Amino acid sequence: MDIRPETLATWSLRSLSPEPQPRRAAEASLSSSAELPGFSTALLQLVAAPAVDDQIRLAAVVYFKNHLRFRWAPYAYDTASAISAPEKELIKTHLVAFMLNVPPRLVDSLRRAAAADDYHTVNGLLGAATSLFSKFRISFDNNALRLDLKYCLDGFAAPLLEMFLNTSRLISSNVTGPPETLRPLFESLRLCSEIFHSLNSIELPEFFQDHMNEWMSELLAFLGTSYSPAVEAEGTLDALRASICENLQLYMEKNEEDFKSCLGKFALTVCQLLMTSGSSLSRDQLTVTAIKFRTTGSTSVHHTLFGSPNFLQGICSSIIFPNIRLREEDEELFDVNYIEYIRRDVEGSDIDTRRRIACELLKGVALNYREQVTTITSMQIHEMLKLYATNPIKNWKEKDSEIYPVVALAPKAGSSAGYLVDVESFFTSIIVSELQEQDINASPMLKAGALKFFTVFREKIPKSAVITLLPHLASASDINPFLPLVMTNLFSALQLLESQENSYIMKCIMRVLGRCNVSSKVGIDRLARVLSEVCKNPRNPTFNHYLFESITALIGMSCEKDQFLICVFESHSFPVLQKILVDDVAEFWPYALQIFAQLVDVSKPPFSDTYLQLFQLLLLPSWKRSADAPALVQLLQAYLQKIPNELMTEGRLLEVILRSRRLLLVSRTEELEFYELSTVVENLPCEIIVPHLTNIWSVIFSLLKVRHVVKSVNSFMILQAFWIPNLKLISGAIERKLASVAATRLICESSVLSDDTFSELWGRMLDSIISLLAQPEQYFEQENGEPDLPETLGYSATFTRFHYGGKKEADRLKEIWDPKGFFVTSISRLSSSSPGRYGPVIHKYVDATNQAALLHLCTTYNCAIV
Repeated sequence: MDIRPETLATWSLRSLSPEPQPRRAAEASLSSSAELPGFSTALLQLVAAPAVDDQIRLAAVVYFKNHLRFRWAPYAYDTASAISAPEKELIKTHLVAFMLNVPPRLVDSLRRAAAADDYHTVNGLLGAATSLFSKFRISFDNNALRLDLKYCLDGFAAPLLEMFLNTSRLISSNVTGPPETLRPLFESLRLCSEIFHSLNSIELPEFFQDHMNEWMSELLAFLGTSYSPAVEAEGTLDALRASICENLQLYMEKNEEDFKSCLGKFALTVCQLLMTSGSSLSRDQLTVTAIKFRTTGSTSVHHTLFGSPNFLQGICSSIIFPNIRLREEDEELFDVNYIEYIRRDVEGSDIDTRRRIACELLKGVALNYREQVTTITSMQIHEMLKLYATNPIKNWKEKDSEIYPVVALAPKAGSSAGYLVDVESFFTSIIVSELQEQDINASPMLKAGALKFFTVFREKIPKSAVITLLPHLASASDINPFLPLVMTNLFSALQLLESQENSYIMKCIMRVLGRCNVSSKVGIDRLARVLSEVCKNPRNPTFNHYLFESITALIGMSCEKDQFLICVFESHSFPVLQKILVDDVAEFWPYALQIFAQLVDVSKPPFSDTYLQLFQLLLLPSWKRSADAPALVQLLQAYLQKIPNELMTEGRLLEVILRSRRLLLVSRTEELEFYELSTVVENLPCEIIVPHLTNIWSVIFSLLKVRHVVKSVNSFMILQAFWIPNLKLISGAIERKLASVAATRLICESSVLSDDTFSELWGRMLDSIISLLAQPEQYFEQENGEPDLPETLGYSATFTRFHYGGKKEADRLKEIWDPKGFFVTSISRLSSSSPGRYGPVIHKYVDATNQAALLHLCTTYNCAIV
């Protein structure tokens, strides 16, 4: 078969054909030729040939790359397709020379196209370069990346500046030209600006530092120069300006010291640009990037550049408040997709909006000038309120814009900053009227803003103020009188158009069920129907999580108090939960298993056949998905705690232990095995456990890489090889407490460790205990709060534990409320029994930092080591 470069060129060109027949024939020819010796080198000759059309060379180089990928080092079973060793050496030799020749070719092509005023070609080449260099923005910094960057800078930095300056002069000579003439020139500068950003992303290169004045003077000019209305409206110029603002943002973040001499001019120019920019959708990107730059400047060490009263007044009145105001585009989005509107503007998302960015600027300016900004904003709010009062129906946007900055300037938790308004007064005078409106469909966007205010400031609004909305909305007994109506309205809202899987509604249902004194009759049938529907096509992970949380909340609030309601719950939910397992709805397996575990926890033996059949499912030889393992272990724990005797008589206990062995084969589930074994030890009588201790030790030692099983275990080997090194690594409040108390008792009460022979072991154990106890206090605190997932949550292979139905670990050492106090008093008591004995051991074997921590504990608890 002919594999000359000329033939390959024909096939490569035809492989780009939009017509399927010639394209497939060319692809087949290339594939057949790829088996022949010399194909790789012939393809490389085609790629390197300067006279070949760039389109052909591009197609050939892509094919060449894929050819090497699959045939340079193929799998062992496919050695016949491998490129021969001599051919590999030829490729290595010629490939380096070819790579060194590419940048000059690109540069030469750019210069020839620019000289011919062929900006269609110029922009095509710059677009390709933009794509190539973009990797410097997103890749992790390392030596290899910096070597690539140096190579690109050496070959392209100077020609890039040359191209930028020449195009800029060409625009200056045609400043009054029509949009069709200037459009490709502005596009060329935008691409140059994008490349500038990529080449400066890692650090400020020497070339750009040396030529900063040339770059910055041109960038400043395009931000400050006005063109004809037709050019300004066309959009390409604004795209260039947006790219320039992104570069200014980059320099502020990474090269602030080098950039500070230019900062003042750019800050003023950007402000002037923002004050004159319109509200059209086409200017959104420019507005967002420009405001981001201004926000960074206002929070930097150079914030004094923006601190004059006139400057602050201009920023607030001409930039911030005009961009906070709702536009027609916002109203259209709310009408078409209100959930997306809320996700963008209320919850926050990856998409920047003018309103959100303007509020970020407001917060940024207020960081150093809060008093001045508060005064200016308060005056603006007062004016908007007056305008709203003249015609509430027509001027409702004024009230919306009044609420927005109040929420934006809400101080964060722990901040000493004051509030922009008196929250209670603002709530009663401005917000309550919107939430009491009888027509729930009137001014829906204004109601959304009012609800946002309420959620942000809910901790600051007293019950007396809320009473006008829902009387006594504070506790379960307060909500219960309204519960049937509230639940009816919430489930009815799920039937509205495009709200069948509304995450906000289901989150509200979850919160209500998690707080009220309810019976399962309140909503289990409705929840079961919703679950049955989403099982057909799980597509909204956030909604589905809140749905399952609602179910577990209902179990916890009703079934634990009334065993009869368990039967009601089972009749409605069991069919759909079993269907999840039978139909293998993978996304819902961990959820369903956790619900079954919760039901086992709240039920009283004897169990029905359904539960016993479910237990058999847990003992299958393999668990298909590691994400299911935590839920499966949780369900196993529930069974072991509830019906240990039944499991023993049925011979299932040994199966549980063997199940643990299989868990160890998967590194991500080895921790779960210990939870399972702990449940066995905690819930079964000693006489039942003893016959199985050999198997239990076998499981543990297999994890510790000990390949033999012993009948009696050397305790000192466990202490030296496992306990002491890993004690300080234990996490979890209950686990840390158990470990610290157990280890304290071991060194203070063990007669064996009190022997002088084991002084080193005693000292090292003490050192590990102190390291464990020296962790920050939050490690010993139980997590609290309610579940609040991001609205962009996606399905993943990870396990999510329920908040309302999660396994509550019992504290088996409730009598010891303070593990630190227990430790230090135990050590002090031990040392007083043998004065002068333990001080030298501590000095020799305990780390200096831990010695200081021990001294601090002794001082805190008024104890001493003598």
